[in-house]
Amino acid sequence: MLADDVACGSVLQQLCSCGLKNKIIVNHSTNTPDFARSATTQVTAAGGVYISAPVWGRPDAAAAAKLIVVPAGPADAARRVLPFLAAHGRLLPTQDVPFKANVMKLTGNFMLFGFVNTMCEALTLSDKNDIPRDDILAFIEAFFPAPSIQGYAKRMATESLDAGAGFTGKYSAVGVAGSTDCCLLDGCLSEPWSTQWDSGVA
Repeated sequence: MLADDVACGSVLQQLCSCGLKNKIIVNHSTNTPDFARSATTQVTAAGGVYISAPVWGRPDAAAAAKLIVVPAGPADAARRVLPFLAAHGRLLPTQDVPFKANVMKLTGNFMLFGFVNTMCEALTLSDKNDIPRDDILAFIEAFFPAPSIQGYAKRMATESLDAGAGFTGKYSAVGVAGSTDCCLLDGCLSEPWSTQWDSGVA
């Protein structure tokens, strides 16, 4: 996985220059839908097939084959790579066009970041009322058993935010989702999420 559209575009350009006849390119990075559309066009022109398969999960989840993967692309090619993707962890339903996987990834990150914001408020409320953070974590474990939710909650409660992609990557992805160019949230937000966050609205 690469960091962003720029890094992925650089690698993709080199791959396409080599010719991709009968090759399937699988990209696990978190990219914008526009990048996925462009990559699909480039790879197809070079004779290959582009599969977008972004993942959720920290390095320890990857090592334990517990990532969550959302694959997307032409049906025949997607079927060929599903065994490879399944070895990474849990597969979400396959989408028919590559960019849809990127929309799902950004949507998922948007929801996760919403939880992070809520968790910040919950910890502040509990701290101000002398409620132990372990007790709040017990509540989260009871009501929100998803590993990713519990993982973020524990990291925030113990202020251990330095491992994995952390919040910078999630914030970046949310900024992409809220941008006017991406149009994923058109009609849902009156202005980009990143602007609302900076201004204290979100």
